[in-house]
Amino acid sequence: MLSSGPSFKMVCLLATFQIYWSDTTGSAIRRANYDGSQPEVFLDSLDGLMFPEGVAVDWLARNIYWTDSGKRTIEVANLDTKQKKILFDEQIKNPRDIALHPSERYWHFPD
Repeated sequence: MLSSGPSFKMVCLLATFQIYWSDTTGSAIRRANYDGSQPEVFLDSLDGLMFPEGVAVDWLARNIYWTDSGKRTIEVANLDTKQKKILFDEQIKNPRDIALHPSERYWHFPD
C-alpha cells in the first residue's frame, strides 16, 4: 500500500526505479520500488517534517524538494545522505506543490 492516508502526491525517479510520495497524514515522505515493494519512510516527523505536500525530484543533483504547509517552508534533502536544508521559510503563506526542470535549472511553487 503506497499511502497510509487519503492525501498524497507522488514522483518517480527513473534512474533508481523508485517512487517517492508525500504522506500528509503520516507527516512523512516515503519511497518504494516501482512495483510497490520495499516501502519505507524516507523522512518523517522525527526529521522535522510537519505536513509535507508537494514533492519533486532533481535526478541530476540527486535531491528531493518538498513543500511543508504546516511549517510554511520549502525544503530539500539529498537522496543518498538524507541531509536536509530549509530553502525558504519567510513570506510563504500556503506552499502546496512544487515543480522542477533540473536540466533548465528552473523550479516553481504556487503560493
